[in-house]
Amino acid sequence: MRFSMIFRPLLILVGVLLTPVAYAQGGTLSKKVVCNAAQEKCLVRTTRATIGDQVLFFKPGSNKAIASGEVSSIKKDIRIVEIDRRTANIPRDAIAKLRRGDDEKYTWVESARSGVVGFSLGLGFYDYFSQTQVIEASGFYEFRSSMFGIPLGRSLGMVLRASGQFGSNNEVDYRDDTGFRVSDGKLSITSFGLSFGPSFTGLEFGSMGIRLEGNAGFQYSLSKLDGETDYEDLFVVQNDDLRATPGIKFAAGIQGSLYYGRQKTWRPQLGFGYSVVGPAKGTTVFLGLLRVK
Repeated sequence: MRFSMIFRPLLILVGVLLTPVAYAQGGTLSKKVVCNAAQEKCLVRTTRATIGDQVLFFKPGSNKAIASGEVSSIKKDIRIVEIDRRTANIPRDAIAKLRRGDDEKYTWVESARSGVVGFSLGLGFYDYFSQTQVIEASGFYEFRSSMFGIPLGRSLGMVLRASGQFGSNNEVDYRDDTGFRVSDGKLSITSFGLSFGPSFTGLEFGSMGIRLEGNAGFQYSLSKLDGETDYEDLFVVQNDDLRATPGIKFAAGIQGSLYYGRQKTWRPQLGFGYSVVGPAKGTTVFLGLLRVK
């Protein structure tokens, strides 16, 4: 009896003192967060969340949310959170907290521009005339999260790409209408283009990821055919028809690449593409660098 009379008030006092602390930190899960490069998935070390729980992410010292997501799977004491909204990059020291109900309002930081930027250099083989080799150089910016205020999916984006082609073919023969060879010619390829289309950056396995892109636009060609005789007065016949002429042409293409490296760094990529430029078609193997902002 005396024991309970002495310690019961003490236990009540301790409970009263600890209650505000427990309430204040009740929603905090972890202060160490690891996200993939595309920031579509984050790992949170905690045992206090289960599948389906909503999680908010905050920068240290800020009460404005920078991302939100849902716990999709559990691996021991790790919770994998699928990010469904993000207005800024999630740092490693971000604070993860359980969302306390749908009716509670949270303030967000202002939307920050998020995207992928990169460039590449490749070797292409096009049927401008027979098999013509070209050097292709291009740079792109991929809008992610949102584009001009329009929300996009987790891994989806819209890419704006500028490109150029440079090459030549010295195996052009000028022949008359009887097929008699008249002189040699040289086909010079120079063109510049601008294209736009959907893209996908994700499916990461460790430090390796996959990037897919489709685009369509226009290319302005300065291609020129030189020789000892005016080719407009003759027929050019050798394997294939001439498919490189000056002017503006419709262009479209698809490409895929593998990239490797750590987050927030320039990451090398190796890829393959297929393109149509006017009546000509070709394939390209390219090397490049990209960075997820």
